[in-house]
Amino acid sequence: MKFFKRIFGTIDRRYMIRSYLISMLYFGIMLPFLLHPDLSPIITIIIIINTLLFPFSKIVWDTSKAFVLGETIIVQNALAHFVAKYLINGILWSASIFIAPIGIAYLFFKSKQHA
Repeated sequence: MKFFKRIFGTIDRRYMIRSYLISMLYFGIMLPFLLHPDLSPIITIIIIINTLLFPFSKIVWDTSKAFVLGETIIVQNALAHFVAKYLINGILWSASIFIAPIGIAYLFFKSKQHA
């Protein structure tokens, strides 16, 4: 229980809510596939796990982006920006099962430093 308190206590609540809403959007996109009778139960489990772990993979992306770009301001077309965000979030959601453990470890060690 302490483990979960340390990890979730490090993250801003609004960030988690927003991330889970985005995750539910991708889950909703996958819902018609989940309802297909020939779908393997393993795929269903992976989709549910990706939905639950998405915020942690998003943390990896956001901290990496902040590290690389710093305080840089990028001016670009709004449509291109939203398409890029949609694609990046889709990649993060679909690979959450692999990326999220890095985010969980990052939050665990970050909370250890603040304690």
